[in-house]
Amino acid sequence: MCTALVAAITLLANPADVQPLLERIAGRATVHRDLLYRFACTERIDLLFQPKDGGPPTLSRSLRDGIVVERTAEGAPREARTALAKDGTVPLDAKGEPVPATLPDGFDPIRSAFPHALAASFDRASQANLTFRRVEDGEPGYVLACPAAGEVRLEFLDAQTPRRRASYGADARCRARASGQMCVEPATGEIHKLIFYTVVPEAFACTWDREHPFSVVQQDVIEPGSGVRFPSSIVTRGRWKKEAAVFRQTFDDCKFFDVRTEVELKATSAP
Repeated sequence: MCTALVAAITLLANPADVQPLLERIAGRATVHRDLLYRFACTERIDLLFQPKDGGPPTLSRSLRDGIVVERTAEGAPREARTALAKDGTVPLDAKGEPVPATLPDGFDPIRSAFPHALAASFDRASQANLTFRRVEDGEPGYVLACPAAGEVRLEFLDAQTPRRRASYGADARCRARASGQMCVEPATGEIHKLIFYTVVPEAFACTWDREHPFSVVQQDVIEPGSGVRFPSSIVTRGRWKKEAAVFRQTFDDCKFFDVRTEVELKATSAP
């Protein structure tokens, strides 16, 4: 099916009251995609174990590293964890390079979880593959709590039904585009908070688990010049060996360096 037809079908599937907001979200996605940046934060990772009785998770272990995130003119995001000394400085090796930090075994659920801005993934092309609707208070399932008054809560779902990826029974696997809920600033289209659903096998089909999101992302790190929001915390549910675990990442003391846009870069390099 051609992209234009998919976009037209998706447009009809979305309620009219969300269309202006989707335009603003797409506009912000363009701002995000044009932004070239490099920033450094202190990352704290807490490992918590989830009791079988459903009680509050208990803290088991904490890690503290530096983290460097960038998006260069080549377009591909890059990131690295660096060691931190007790005084908060970054130790250097014999070549003057930051000493890399490696996550211990068992931290695979978050090994690739870095604080890149997520709004860039909701441009017009991506929206064409999703359906959107407002989520009201009191609905069944998980309802995302928005951090600020006046923000609009939207659910975004893969426009296609989740698909089987592998076999059936105990080895069944499902696949689908990332789906969940978001809190959006209506004036700007900037995304302040998101959750992502798990897709799970059910009988001979697959479905979304709307009760227990596997990831919650709050974006309170703001680049001053553009107003672009970056994650300040990421909470991920996963497994530590055979135990249910929660991995909580927080990003503090973030400092931005060499923030430009692709437009500025092209103008600078023009003859």
